[in-house]
Amino acid sequence: MFKYYYFHSYSKLDKSSFNEIIRKSYSYYIDIEFSDDNNGIIMADENFSVRLLNIYNILLNDLGIAVVFLETFDLNNLSELSMESLILNKKKGVFSLDEVILKAYLYKNKDIVNALEKIFDNIDKDLLDCASYYLKCNLNALLAANSLYLHRNTFNYRLNKFIELSKLDIRNYKNSLIFYIYSIFKN
Repeated sequence: MFKYYYFHSYSKLDKSSFNEIIRKSYSYYIDIEFSDDNNGIIMADENFSVRLLNIYNILLNDLGIAVVFLETFDLNNLSELSMESLILNKKKGVFSLDEVILKAYLYKNKDIVNALEKIFDNIDKDLLDCASYYLKCNLNALLAANSLYLHRNTFNYRLNKFIELSKLDIRNYKNSLIFYIYSIFKN
């Protein structure tokens, strides 16, 4: 599964050095796109986030660059607002979207909360219930299907439909946290 990693440098980036450090630190497929001299997006697999902590320290210590990274599941309004919030609050380091969303609920950042809720607004209740039971059953699809008195294939269809509509693959731990946080505060 691919993830997106927004980045923002608080000073002008030397794009070639930045590119070189990231590519040398991670041997798997990675795509880096700069939107300007301070911002961009990295597309890589979900394991990149583990290496990103080391990369952040190299950028900070070797190049003296203060950077903020945001790991997210999609390039959407929620992700953009979350990154803007990190930049506005002068955050530095590596953050995942679930962390930002939790803080948005706790500190009543309505823009981020509304953007998250909008993702799930038009999703059928049966699909939301299916996703909720999947989380309640510790990501065990068979147990969730049995709990809902659904055939396993019906359950899988509904879960896949939820993932397709929301673009949030809750079979991934961090993505499941996003939906879990939403579920807690929505009810």
